[in-house]
Amino acid sequence: MKRIITLFSVIIFSAIFCTASKAQDKYDAHSGELYNEILHMDSLLFNAFNSRNLEQMEKYFDQGLELFQDNRGVRNYDEAMAGFGGIFKKDFVLTRKLVPGSLEVFILLRITAPFKQVCTRSRTWRTGKR
Repeated sequence: MKRIITLFSVIIFSAIFCTASKAQDKYDAHSGELYNEILHMDSLLFNAFNSRNLEQMEKYFDQGLELFQDNRGVRNYDEAMAGFGGIFKKDFVLTRKLVPGSLEVFILLRITAPFKQVCTRSRTWRTGKR
């Protein structure tokens, strides 16, 4: 009986995994309306960051922001904005630029929340000048 349950579990898991994989395979992570919107919004955010415009940057983040940093843990909206403000007051300039072709946008499947969940992955060049 234990073998039958284990076998049945493997079959169910395989069916779910294959269905999700096939649906994701049809989706191009490097194009489409959602991809273009995120690419556009990233460029606006990077422009605000590169010009040290904190007031403009604040418009691109929700008040419910929770930002995780390896060295400081979770920061809320106010803490994150204060952190950006601190960076902008430094005597060196950091700039961010998207590495061409590195942005990937994935719609997370099987999410029941009222909003579509999206996962993005990209690389940026970060340079500092004194």
